[in-house]
Amino acid sequence: MNRTSWLKRRRGLISCEPNVSRIARRIALWCRGATLWVLVAGVLAPAVWAAPPVLLPGTLTLTPRADGNDIAQAWDFSYTETGWETHLTGVIVAPLLISEPLAGVLASHGKGGTGEGFGLDKGRNWFAPAGYVMISPDYTHAGKVGCRDEQSQCGGSAENIRRGSRAVDILNSQQLQDLLGAVVNIGNIYLYGNSLGGLTTIELAEALGSRIRAVGLTAAGVYEGGAFGYMTPHSVEGLQNIYVPVIHLHGREDGVIKPEQEDALNYGLDTFDKIHQQVWFPEAGHNIARGIQTTSQCQNFIIEWFDLINHQQRPRIASITPTTPTAGANVSIVGSNFGTKRANDKVTLNDEALEVVSWSATEIVAVLPAELTSGNLSVTVQVGPIDDPVIEQPVSGGMRSNYYPVSID
Repeated sequence: MNRTSWLKRRRGLISCEPNVSRIARRIALWCRGATLWVLVAGVLAPAVWAAPPVLLPGTLTLTPRADGNDIAQAWDFSYTETGWETHLTGVIVAPLLISEPLAGVLASHGKGGTGEGFGLDKGRNWFAPAGYVMISPDYTHAGKVGCRDEQSQCGGSAENIRRGSRAVDILNSQQLQDLLGAVVNIGNIYLYGNSLGGLTTIELAEALGSRIRAVGLTAAGVYEGGAFGYMTPHSVEGLQNIYVPVIHLHGREDGVIKPEQEDALNYGLDTFDKIHQQVWFPEAGHNIARGIQTTSQCQNFIIEWFDLINHQQRPRIASITPTTPTAGANVSIVGSNFGTKRANDKVTLNDEALEVVSWSATEIVAVLPAELTSGNLSVTVQVGPIDDPVIEQPVSGGMRSNYYPVSID
């Protein structure tokens, strides 16, 4: 089906009720994979879920705010880094009662908004009550009436990608861990963006890769051809680099980021077979995330989407032993949620399947190859793909994971 006929078909679809059962099943399959990048010949690097907090290269200052509520606490943050002219500012909002493990949200404001204005609202009313720690930084389009004079620096620009990425580092930092007395798990980060912040979020999702687990968008889209310099992404092609489930909500009467841009986003996610859900608000305009009739619906959709993924029993790798392996010897992979081995489940070393000696829900024992070379190698536990008649196309349980490059002299 070509794009023109696809769009004609999609324009007739107006729904505020996602096909939750089908989407949930796809997400469940997607969440059943875990990948650990390690050094096989030498000391093994830690798994992404067990990785230590991020050590920030700059200086972070956290100042408590007095305007919290009975379920949320908030701080202003300020961050500076040598060699980076930006003085990054914004807010962090966390649940008043902390329970581990914590998940984090990067919330990105639209044109003319600020991290404080957008973040305090969404943090105190949406995310903290649901148990998420939220950070909302100021982007280059904060407080501006427009971005036309600085198009290359607005929206999903390189500068804003750096700001958003550093905000994620702050969520995973030792400083925030000390403040909260709890850890925001590396690899358990969610992105939410509204309007121009939604366009920025799409670019961030492509840039952050496996550091995030899901994306939520309101009033966003794709501007094909780069008609406006700051309206990125300019092409649906970049959407192939998003590897996590996406939910995107839009008002049918939006005159700012028009339904055509939302259609282009939906078309691209469909084209690259991404797990995603489109939600239309038939009579709503651009401000669905703060409209009287729609804001609570947006909140419910976004939080339920994040919770669906956050609460999945995803396989987790805790350790691999021995730390100095021998060619042809057994290697023990200890973790959780491995389940009972089925035909398509496997362990690979640099994409080569290993012989499995035993497989339980918490430990897998496999045989290393007879020839083992030194260097940066990867061990992957793959649960899936899984055949299921409900799914139009079986989805691999695996996902991209952080790479820990280690060299040996």
